[in-house]
Formats: sequence, structure tokens, C-alpha cells
Amino acid sequence: MNKKTTTVLLIIILLLFSQNIVFASEIGIVINGKEISTSSQAEKPTNINGRIYVPLRLLVENMDKRIDWDNINKQVLLDCSPETRDNPPQNPGKKIRIIANDRVIETNQETGTPYISENNKVMVPIRLSAEVLMSNVSWDNKKVIISRIITEQPSRSENNQDREKVNQIEGGLAFINNLSILGENIATREQIIKFMENEEERFRTAAVNQNREFLRFPLELVDMYLEIGKEYNIRGDIAFFQAVHETGFFQFTGIVKPQQNNFCGLWATGVALTGNEPFNGVSPDVVAFIPGVHGLTYFTQRDGVEAHIQHLYAYATTEPLPAGKVLVNPRFSYPRFAGIAVKWTDLNGRWAVPGVGYGETILNYWAKSLDF
Repeated sequence: MNKKTTTVLLIIILLLFSQNIVFASEIGIVINGKEISTSSQAEKPTNINGRIYVPLRLLVENMDKRIDWDNINKQVLLDCSPETRDNPPQNPGKKIRIIANDRVIETNQETGTPYISENNKVMVPIRLSAEVLMSNVSWDNKKVIISRIITEQPSRSENNQDREKVNQIEGGLAFINNLSILGENIATREQIIKFMENEEERFRTAAVNQNREFLRFPLELVDMYLEIGKEYNIRGDIAFFQAVHETGFFQFTGIVKPQQNNFCGLWATGVALTGNEPFNGVSPDVVAFIPGVHGLTYFTQRDGVEAHIQHLYAYATTEPLPAGKVLVNPRFSYPRFAGIAVKWTDLNGRWAVPGVGYGETILNYWAKSLDF
């Protein structure tokens, strides 16, 4: 092969290569409509084999999240509870991983895996940020577009026919943020289902964009939450939206899987079960501790819902179970839970997420369903 032929081939290869690569200097980041400057960053967005990697801290700091680094176990602790930050789960393999909301975020060849750059920055695949940051992610004209699922405060509708319920919320956000866990349902079955139906298209689209299966919304759970919540004097309408938040709109992209019927992350501490955990009075016909699985596995949806309601009951009161009720939650009698959360916002830093407003996020979904 002569020199001229070699030169031509190199030019062709470079042209083909340039069609598939977006260099780091050309990749921009837009978060909630604001373009984020990366000019001063030690590490910039990078395209590796067609997958965009971004500095995790850059995203977190611009999304108002709390981030800690567990140097011993080589883990990013994102919006974790004080308990998890003080006693993070062991990471035997010492591969870089992310613990978000006290849960291990699973990574594989499809999602890409985090790594530490030469500049000592944790880099994550942008696809993972949708799960970790509870955000929508898209790609437009060499820019990564990131937007939070809910950024606005609920607005009041002039057409809401249930005036009594609207009057209950005359205090606006102050009333919502002081709403008790104990009490009657406010959102109706129809309002909740309408909200979920309105969200379905967005999550179907996200599943396609992320090349994963969309899991249908199990709307049969709405009746269970409203009914069982009423039996415990727990606001089942809001508990349903806690399940929405915990499961990522029932897409189960975290460590708990849909077949577990575990809608609130019970016993999902970031450490896989051994199978030797105590039932604490719960029948093995109701729940299973499966070795290697994260969190409890319930044999029916209804038992999973009731276990969630019982956990809220334990947080909100110091009372025994209501008369006639059978224990289905092995963690119900743990003294550290008893009566520690009267309001939904009291769950902040106790159930899962501190600081950024775990309870407020749940209430925001619920308030949007009311359309007030």
C-alpha cells in the first residue's frame, strides 16, 4: 500500500469516526432550563462508546441534592439518611457504586458503570441520573437536557367541585406541610387514577428512551391503599403516593423488584438479605426473606400494601395494631420507629431522605392529584 492510499484511508476513517463521537468539549448540560458552565470544571462531560458520562457532583450540586463520599467503601451517598451516612453498607468488591435514598443503585453493561476519572471525579452515565436524581433526561443538539419530575408548587384550580376539600387546603403549602399521617383520605379514587393516567405517557416515553420495558401502573393498588388506610386511620391516599415515590412510579429501577410486592422499601437497607432475618411474629405464609434479594418479598399485593400501612402506623403512633388486625410487618415493633413521625414531613431523615424534603415530595404528588 503506497503512501497516498494510506493517507486517503486515514482521512476516510477519521471522517467516519467523527460522525459517531461527540467530544467532551462540545457537550453541554442544561438543568431545569439553565445552562451549566463546565469551563471551570476539572472534569467535563465525556462520550465513551456512545454513552455520555457526566461528573456526578456537578449534577447533584445543581439539583439541590446532598452528596457524601464513603471513602472506605468507595461509595457515593446521595440523599441518604443519617443512619446510612454514619453506618454505610459494606461494599466487598470496592467497585464504585451509588447509594441513593439508602438504596444501592444497580449498574450493568446496559446502564454503564460509574468510575473515577484521572482528575479524581466520580463520573456517572447520564442514563443513571434519571433514576438517581428522579429526573427526565434527553439529548438535544449536543446538549444533555435534565429536568426534575416535579419542580413547581401545586396550583389551585378554579374548577374543583369539591369545595369542602379545597377549603381544607386554604392554608396552602403551610397546611400541606403540616398534614398528619393519621386521618381520613382527602384525594378520591378518581382523582388518584386520573393523575396516574396523565403521567403514564411520560413514563412510557422515558422507558423507550432508556431502552427498558415500561411496567404498567398497578392501579388496583389505589383501592387497597384507600381501604386499608381507612382501617388504620392512616391517610391511604397519601400513602399511595409514597409508594409512587418509593418505586419510581412503579418502574422499580432500584434494588427492590416488582415481584416482591414491596411498595415502600421495607428492609431494603442496601445490604442483601441472608435468609436468616427474624420474622418477629409474622407468618412465613405472608412474607419471605430470600437470600441475595434486597427487601422483603410479599406473596400478595394486599399484604405488601398492609405492611406499608402498618409501618406508617408504627411511625405515627405508639398504639398496638387495631383490633382484629394481623401483623404482616416484621419491623412493626422496633422501638426506634414508635411514634417518631406525626406528620408526613416528619418522615424527612427518618424514613429515607433528609434535607431535600422526602415528605414534601410525596405531598407534592398528592396535591397535584387534587388539582387545586
